[in-house]
Amino acid sequence: MTEISKADALKIASRWEQERQPIFIFCFSSAVVLSSKNGRIALCLDECLDLLLAGEGELRIFTAGAIFSTVAPEDFPLNSVHLPTFKNGLRVDFQSKQMQWLLLA
Repeated sequence: MTEISKADALKIASRWEQERQPIFIFCFSSAVVLSSKNGRIALCLDECLDLLLAGEGELRIFTAGAIFSTVAPEDFPLNSVHLPTFKNGLRVDFQSKQMQWLLLA
């Protein structure tokens, strides 16, 4: 994982939005796990990412204070987490480190 600027992360997310790239959305914390296999980015703004979950669900991640990193398949040990096949992704962390998001394309 390599930390990147918010501007670079939003460029990646904007490209996924424009290409209507299906993404795997994975959120985890000590109290909750959420995943959506056929999500996509509906709207990429400086202050938030609007995500469409598989089906009709929607989710908004506010980006103020977020720390962004790129992720690649080799960043995860084999069999450590059940993730789908992906080429690249973004990790969104917050200062509290209590909740983390993976957006994988």
